[in-house]
Amino acid sequence: MRFIGFIAIVLLTVGGAVDLRYGTLQPCGILRVQMREQAARGGGPDAFLVTAMPDSLLDAMIAAQYGPLTPATCLSMITGQENRRPAFSRR
Repeated sequence: MRFIGFIAIVLLTVGGAVDLRYGTLQPCGILRVQMREQAARGGGPDAFLVTAMPDSLLDAMIAAQYGPLTPATCLSMITGQENRRPAFSRR
């Protein structure tokens, strides 16, 4: 029983840290935050546009390149294992 309590504490600590860092526990929400931070590091007008655009528009732009945004797709993109869709593929 102590082991289960220990695992619960570790999961709550990790979940809390992720929530504090990204403001969400959803993989697609974390992906949006990462995209915005990456654009901000690059600077210029792209950073302003990506920061100012609503989540739905950013999701549409990501989906156009990588396909439908499911939690599994977003998680694979966060971990760097994304499968980029060809520009003119028919799906």
